[in-house]
Amino acid sequence: MMRIRRLLSPPVFEDEELTRRAGLLNAVAWPSLAIAIGLGITLLLSGSSPIVLLTVAAMTLIIAITLIWMRRGKLHSAALLFVFAGWTVTVLPAFFQDGLSSPYVLFSIVMVLLASLLLERRYVQWVTALSLLAATGMLLNEYYTFLPQVIPVSTPVRRWASLLAALLSISVIVQLAMDSLRAAVERAWQNQRRLEESNRMLEETQAVLERRVAERTAALEQRANQLQSAAEVAAAVASIRDLDALLDEIAHLISGRFGFYHVGIYLLDETGKKLTLRAANTEAGRRLIEKGFELPLDQPSMAASVAKTRQVRVAADVSADEQYLALEELSMTRSEIVLPLISGDKLMGVLDLQDTIVRAPSSDELTALRILANQTAIAMDNAQLFAAHQKTMESLQRAYGALSREGWRQMLRSQPELGFLATEVGAVQPIANEWTPEMKQAQQSGRVVQADAYTLIAPIQIREQAMGVVRLRKPQEAGVWARSEIELVQTLCNRLSAALESARLYEETRRRAERERLTSEITARIRASNDPRAILQTAAHELRRALHASQAQLLVQATPLQAAPTEPTSAADASQNEVGTNGRQPPEAGAPSSGTPQGGENP
Repeated sequence: MMRIRRLLSPPVFEDEELTRRAGLLNAVAWPSLAIAIGLGITLLLSGSSPIVLLTVAAMTLIIAITLIWMRRGKLHSAALLFVFAGWTVTVLPAFFQDGLSSPYVLFSIVMVLLASLLLERRYVQWVTALSLLAATGMLLNEYYTFLPQVIPVSTPVRRWASLLAALLSISVIVQLAMDSLRAAVERAWQNQRRLEESNRMLEETQAVLERRVAERTAALEQRANQLQSAAEVAAAVASIRDLDALLDEIAHLISGRFGFYHVGIYLLDETGKKLTLRAANTEAGRRLIEKGFELPLDQPSMAASVAKTRQVRVAADVSADEQYLALEELSMTRSEIVLPLISGDKLMGVLDLQDTIVRAPSSDELTALRILANQTAIAMDNAQLFAAHQKTMESLQRAYGALSREGWRQMLRSQPELGFLATEVGAVQPIANEWTPEMKQAQQSGRVVQADAYTLIAPIQIREQAMGVVRLRKPQEAGVWARSEIELVQTLCNRLSAALESARLYEETRRRAERERLTSEITARIRASNDPRAILQTAAHELRRALHASQAQLLVQATPLQAAPTEPTSAADASQNEVGTNGRQPPEAGAPSSGTPQGGENP
């Protein structure tokens, strides 16, 4: 049964139009095949003419071939064969029977209808043209009789049967066409409804996608603005080195960029046990700073909790957070975010952000705030390091300046008359230490002084202290001192100061190296012997010679248990160097002893 049903059912194609045509052809071909087989059997039993039997057999074969081709997917070829072969078998016999009076002529209408249902428009035009030509040929045959009537004239019963078959065929085909048309219209309506539903779903999907794109775009713009704000804050504070100014600038920038009504920055004290409010953007916050507001870490508060855990704490609604510390000055607070300020492994303090509405920050906003807190901590650490470095540099400069001034004082004590005069003749000669009031004024003020229109006095400053002056006098015909000339003199005096300081340092280094060399030579000569007497003699001799002294006396104190010698051990020792008492009374036996040599020099 399944095989028979599969055999009788039309094939299905991917194209809906081909499937429709296959269904129509299948609905016409199988009944036509059954009718042809039954008519052939009837005509064979009734003894009809061979031409009629041959025509029915040909039609049966054509219908069978049509079904086979259709099952194999050759729908177009099968439809062409069925229509044109069916037209030939049903219309052309009318030439050899009754002509235009033959009921077979009606089958031309059936073929035109089948062609319009199964084939394209051009094939319908061909079938229509062939039918018109056939009708014209039958009319001419009736007048001129150029084709003989091979088939006997049909009886009234046969004409009635043929007419009935033609009308039934037309009715069936028209009904099939109407059914196909209604099915096509229904499918068109269904397709339109599905299309409308698809369009509606597409519009809804498009609206959802547009809304998501708008939300995502807004979120990206907000994130970009937040990151840009963080970058702007970092760029703004990068050049600030003063810690208080830095914290105040950060508090105002964060409030302006992120919209928090109160921004407070707490710093951890040196003990690590409390937080001190150091900067705020609100008037209430500044009043708290003036009061010296502090938050101990052992008392409950969001800032203390963040300082201990080093984790961000968010209170979307401060009334629901048990760690929230309500302050009378900040009574408008409804939400709070506290972030740790960490530079490396060092906790610098916390960043307290408060708002007047209940809200929770988005993940992007929290990320931007974390970045901002890290940048703030690094900027604070840099400011503190810069301040410490500045203090160290200032201390070093003061210490080095004091050493430099002391070195110059020593050098000037050894060379009190340190001054030179250069004249137009090119001679340079030393001058006495004579200071005019204008020269003293230039040295004390550290500025250029003009004694008159032609005399200029510029200070020589070394380590911010004027150590001397340069007095320049122009002849009257050269004109007064121009501003560019004064600036040149100042530049040259600065270069002169640097050169003098370098020369002094070089001279001091050379003297120190000379002392080190002499010390090494004396030490080497002293250590050349293992005899204590020889060592003492060498030490006294080398000290007198190195220091250009007239005498060098070296004394060694005896211990309480041993009497000190009162006379030199040899005449040679007494003649070359004085070792021992050198004519002085030795210390008493009971005098204290240090156990170390004592030396002195008498220039």
